[in-house]
Amino acid sequence: SGHSQDYFSNRDNRMTPIEAAQYLERTRKTLAQWRYNKKGPAFIKVGERIYYDKRVLDEWIQSKSQVVWH
Repeated sequence: SGHSQDYFSNRDNRMTPIEAAQYLERTRKTLAQWRYNKKGPAFIKVGERIYYDKRVLDEWIQSKSQVVWH
């Protein structure tokens, strides 16, 4: 799949779980629970390391966002 290849060719978009948690304004523990429960944004495992793609996180944020007019 070409999508996972992007993780390696474009490291600018690659985030560690710590960075991803900060970016999503969640705790590392929450992200770990999401991974365990197969919830939350998609991630990739490289050996024992876990990475997130910033673009995937952005898409996930947008999918959870809703505009509310008062």
